Amino acid sequence: MEKVILDACAVIAFFRDEEGAAVARISLADCFALTLAHRESGILVTSDRKEFEPIAHFNICPIEFIR
Repeated sequence: MEKVILDACAVIAFFRDEEGAAVARISLADCFALTLAHRESGILVTSDRKEFEPIAHFNICPIEFIR
């Protein structure tokens, strides 16, 4: 579990530009889901377009939106 948490922290850092400004806002829980889907080569299925559409183009893992 510790490895996944560290990976999630790396994902949070990834969404910041060189000056440290947030490129996209994402909650820690969503970051955890994104990290786990990436690590397991899975598909993240979500209805949370508000948080995931701005980062979908980073292609961290496939994201499938429902609704």
